[in-house]
Amino acid sequence: MVLAMAAFATADVTIKLMTARLPPGQIIAMIGLFGGVFFAFWSRMSGEVVDWKALWHKASLWRIFGELYGTIGVVTALALAPLSIVSAILQANPLLVTVMTAMFLGAHVGPRRWIAIFVGLVGVVLVIQPWSASFTPASLWAVACVIGLSIRDVATRAVPKSLSNKVLAAVALFVLIPAGLILITLPFSGAPVVLSGWEWVLMSGTVAVLCVAYFAIAAAMRVGDVGAVTPFRYSRILFALAFAVVVFDESLDALMILGVVITVGSGLYTLWREKAQV
Repeated sequence: MVLAMAAFATADVTIKLMTARLPPGQIIAMIGLFGGVFFAFWSRMSGEVVDWKALWHKASLWRIFGELYGTIGVVTALALAPLSIVSAILQANPLLVTVMTAMFLGAHVGPRRWIAIFVGLVGVVLVIQPWSASFTPASLWAVACVIGLSIRDVATRAVPKSLSNKVLAAVALFVLIPAGLILITLPFSGAPVVLSGWEWVLMSGTVAVLCVAYFAIAAAMRVGDVGAVTPFRYSRILFALAFAVVVFDESLDALMILGVVITVGSGLYTLWREKAQV
């Protein structure tokens, strides 16, 4: 799980570096193409057969939509907002997953967890600081990302077992191709550009570390106890903040750090209460 989080944080860095010249739509389409081909080839080599009927299941479609919406949100956020703020906002994902499982899957959420969720969302507000002169409206794209990824995570619980993780990943990535191409045509998007040698290195590195991340997180969830490994998702914020300071020379103010601590603490408490089934 820690390896997966380190890989995701590294991918955030390489994507942000590419957004200096490449429009987000082009990055999304290229990640979808190369990543989709990798997972499709891996699935094929594993001898897996695609259950097309299960792929059109309502939960499968919601999962694909969540992945699409979340990816567009995170790439756009990385292009326009500081890495530290984007990464901090993403820590609200487990909290929102708990809310959605209660709303749509009928899961029981006790009053203590509802309080923890509210406190965690206060932490997110402290990170964004909408009242501050330094407020970056583009950081709200990260909020869109959290919503999308939460939809994906909740829908995954109801996806038919006949669909493997590799098939789901391949389909979700391939869907990014037309979405990215559509984004390129929008007026506010930059025109596509020919990648330089360094940008090809960054793109290759992005796809490689994302594949490592997907593989590692699948292995962690299948081999380890879910309740034991899930809290280690929060290790991502440590890698992300280190990258933000070292690579992008971003500064971390006390209020933002407090917001991160509150959000992560609330998420860990929520996970603990969920495991205790209270």
